[in-house]
Amino acid sequence: MYKMTDKNNKPDDCKWFKWGEQMRLGYYYTSAFYNFKEGDKEGCDKCQLALGIFYQYGVTVEQDYEKAMELWEKSSKQGNGEATYKLAEAYDKGWGVKRDYEKGQQLFKKAYKQGYKFAECRIDDKTNKDK
Repeated sequence: MYKMTDKNNKPDDCKWFKWGEQMRLGYYYTSAFYNFKEGDKEGCDKCQLALGIFYQYGVTVEQDYEKAMELWEKSSKQGNGEATYKLAEAYDKGWGVKRDYEKGQQLFKKAYKQGYKFAECRIDDKTNKDK
């Protein structure tokens, strides 16, 4: 059976993420949260990213930026550029951490290098050459 892979050539076969996304898209947020939580236990970077967003906005849980940051950090360490981008946004805007423009810029650059192309527009023009 053919399995999709991400940019790091890892199989894109986390059943918890697939089920969680189906629940999220159907507005069954409690079920989505459960599936993403199970995927996090197995180390799924996409589930960690999604859970972080749930904590960021307080979807089915109390809003908790520290927990969101913890999850995005785990996901980022696995090469998930979107999670790195969320970390960069948190530092850039001061969500749950002391605002740190330089750290945000470093993380936007890292996210871009990890393949998250949307990060390019957040990289300061003065430092754009250092992508």
